Amino acid sequence: MVIRSYGCICFKHAFFVALITLASIQLDAEELDWLYDVVLPIESQSESERVRALRVGFEIVLHRVTGLRELPKSAPLDEAFRNLNSYQLQLRYDDSQSSVHSESKLKLIISFDRSAIHDLIRAADLPVWSAQRPHVLFLVSSVDHNTRTVLTSSLNNDLVSELRETAAVRGISFSLPIMDFDDRYILREGTLAFKFLDRRSDLSKRFRADVVVEARIDELELKNQRVWWTMYEESSTRELIFDIATAQDAVAEIVHKTADVFAKRYAVFGEVAALYMGVSGIADVADYKNLLDYLQKWEFVDLVLLRVAAGDRLELELRTSSTWEQFNHHLEADGALTHKAVENTDAEGMRELVWHKRTGVQIE
Repeated sequence: MVIRSYGCICFKHAFFVALITLASIQLDAEELDWLYDVVLPIESQSESERVRALRVGFEIVLHRVTGLRELPKSAPLDEAFRNLNSYQLQLRYDDSQSSVHSESKLKLIISFDRSAIHDLIRAADLPVWSAQRPHVLFLVSSVDHNTRTVLTSSLNNDLVSELRETAAVRGISFSLPIMDFDDRYILREGTLAFKFLDRRSDLSKRFRADVVVEARIDELELKNQRVWWTMYEESSTRELIFDIATAQDAVAEIVHKTADVFAKRYAVFGEVAALYMGVSGIADVADYKNLLDYLQKWEFVDLVLLRVAAGDRLELELRTSSTWEQFNHHLEADGALTHKAVENTDAEGMRELVWHKRTGVQIE
């Protein structure tokens, strides 16, 4: 994994696992509630091990929340790494087994303070990537002992572990095929390797994925790997070909490139300014509360101000570092607020939107 480390922190395989199971699936972009929680295998309950784990966990959370593959050098970050206890919300040890066949390993479970993390991000002038994120279906074809295989959720090998660990660092929610009868019928031998997949939408619906990432990994001379990476979204396709040292590095880079696309699109960066919106469809106080809760759930919205209330329409001012283009990416994926068919934008940049009560009452 290409992760910048502070001090003597070192990311190695199997050094950490996500607190939740990353293979969980939901319809449309989902709000990830595990971004500020990490579980780290440790050798002992010594102070040095606790500090080391705390540093690693803190860096993981910063990668997840900023969307950055590498953290920049900055005075606020340096100061934060010297005062990690200020960002720790809860810490406990766990020595339970993860399965009946596995050995008991000591783990440190850390929950970090969301508010403190966001205060640091503002002070360090870093981007913020909302917890509302697309769900990805990874379809990865690789060669193992001259046999081409597809990475599945039931495989217990280094490549699947690498994919899970890298996704945990970058804050990516994903699924892998389970390779039951239906999956095997669609993903017949050679389908992924030779780009013959013609039922991608069926798999996407089955796993409730917003994005499908397909990748073929081939071994070249001198043991290098060549990767064909393709990201399929509803209205666009991206393709890349790159070479890399090992198959594990290739799997990690597949996840990194996916996260980089999302972070570039969704992460909000810049000075706080105002966005103005007129929202129709507010029938009662419950609608008004749901709308405010909805707008305030976005990490990049600092403040929501009511300017005018007339009938079922409100005029609101959002204090945020987001642009309309960035915010629209989230709104389109979420569906709770939609732009009117004929949009009138006044001199202030007022956008007219409609609040959908049925969607709104379901938002937590």
